[in-house]
Amino acid sequence: MTQARIPGFHLTAPAGAINDPNGLWADATGRVHVVYQHNPAGGSCLSSGTGSGPKHWGHAWSDDMVTWTHGGSVIAPTPGWHDGDGAWSGSVVVDDKRVHAFYTGVKFQGNRWLESVCSASLDDAVALDSSIGNAKRLLIPAGNAGVGNQFRDPYVIDIDGNALMIVGGDTADGGRIMAYRSSDLVRWECLGVFFDASRASSLLPPELADATWECPKLLRFGDAAVLILSIDGELRPVVYLVGSASLETGFRADSWGYVDSAFGSYATHVAQLGDYGPCSISWVRGPSLSRRRSDDRGHLTMLRRLELNADRRFTARFVRSPHEVAQAVGMQSRRFCGEVSFSGPRTALFEATLKTDHAPSDMRLAHFRIGTADERLDLQVDLALKHVNLRTPNHETSLEVHASEVDLDVVWDAPIVEIIIDGHSLTYNFMPSDDDVTLSLKLSHGAHAAGTIAVEPEQPSGSL
Repeated sequence: MTQARIPGFHLTAPAGAINDPNGLWADATGRVHVVYQHNPAGGSCLSSGTGSGPKHWGHAWSDDMVTWTHGGSVIAPTPGWHDGDGAWSGSVVVDDKRVHAFYTGVKFQGNRWLESVCSASLDDAVALDSSIGNAKRLLIPAGNAGVGNQFRDPYVIDIDGNALMIVGGDTADGGRIMAYRSSDLVRWECLGVFFDASRASSLLPPELADATWECPKLLRFGDAAVLILSIDGELRPVVYLVGSASLETGFRADSWGYVDSAFGSYATHVAQLGDYGPCSISWVRGPSLSRRRSDDRGHLTMLRRLELNADRRFTARFVRSPHEVAQAVGMQSRRFCGEVSFSGPRTALFEATLKTDHAPSDMRLAHFRIGTADERLDLQVDLALKHVNLRTPNHETSLEVHASEVDLDVVWDAPIVEIIIDGHSLTYNFMPSDDDVTLSLKLSHGAHAAGTIAVEPEQPSGSL
C-alpha cells in the first residue's frame, strides 16, 4: 500500500493486514485497548489467496483514542492444534486479573475449514506487555455445534447473571445464531438456536436472511436488546435488530436497520467502554468484495458511542468529535458560517449544524461531496422533507432525518471518510485514494450551516 493510502489517525496495523476488531475495553487508568484479527506476515486481509496468511490477534492501546501504540501478537496459531491454520474472530471478557479471549480456531482439512470455539488467557495484555496468549482451551469442537456449514465468531456477554455465548453461522435455510451458557467461562451448555432466518424472515429482506451471519453482538438498553449481525454477502452490510432477549427464549426482533448506511464497514464490535457506555469499532473495507484490492491492509473506524432512541432507532456519534481529533493531531480548527468549499487531499475534520430558513422546500438543500471526478461520495440533505440521499459508486440509499436541524460530523483521513448525520453512520474507503480528492459543502438559498472545520495542508475558503 502506498503512503498516500495509510491514514493518519485510524487504527492500522504497523505491518501486515488488519481486519475484524475482537475486543474493546478501558483499563483502570482509562487507557483504551483494542485487540484485532491480524495477518502479520502478509498484506492482505483475505482468508486465502495471494498475500494471505494464518490469522493472529494483534493488540493496540491509546490514551486519546486517536494515536495508537501497538504491541505484538497476543494470540498466534499453534501448529497442529485446532487453531493451527488461524486464530479467527471472537471477543473478550475482562476481569480484575486477566483478559479472557474467545475465538474461532480454524484448521484446514481436506477442502474445508474446520471451525472450533477456543479460548486463551491474555494476562499480559492488561499490563501492556503483549505476548502470546497462554492457557488455550478447546471449548466447542468443530462438528459438535449442531449447526450448518459455518460456525464462527463467538461473542460473550453477561445476561440474567449468566455468561451467554452467541456464535454466528448458517444452515441450508439461512443465517443462524447458536447460544451457550456457562458459570465459569470453561464449561459451556448448549441452549440451542438463539436467532435464525425463520424468525427474521418477516423483517429482513431475503438476501439478508438467507446469508451467513457473522460477528454477532448483543447489547442491552434497559428492557430492549439489540442484536448486531454482519451479513456475509456481496454488499456485506451490518444490520441491527431491536427486540428482546433471554436465555430461555433466545432473541425476538420487532424492528431493524443498517448500522452503516454506506456499507463501508464490517465486523462491528461493541462493548461497554468505561464511562462512555456502549461503544463500537468496525473494520473499514471497500463497498464490495469484487472491488477489494488484494493489497488493502485494512483499517479500523473511529470509536463511536451508541444509543437507542425512544423510537427504538439505533444511533451513533463519535466518542472523540472531529474538533477533539483536530486538537489531538495538532490541527487548527476554525469556525465558519454559511457556504464553505476547500481542497483537502489528506485530512479534513468537519462538524456543522444544518438548518433551514423559510424558503421554498426546493431551495432548502445542503449538498456534501467528497471524492474525485471518477469516484465520489455524494450526500444531499433536504431538511424540509427530512430526507437524505447518499450515493457512492456502487450504492445509493435514502435515509430519514428526524428534525429540521441536524448535526453533521465528518472525518476525512485518506483513504477513509466517516460521516455521522442525525445519528446515521456512513463509512467509505476510497479505492484508490487520489491526491486531488476534494471535500465541499454547497448550500442552496434557504439552507444554512455553521460549525468548525480543520483542514490540512490547505486552509478553506468561504465564510470563516
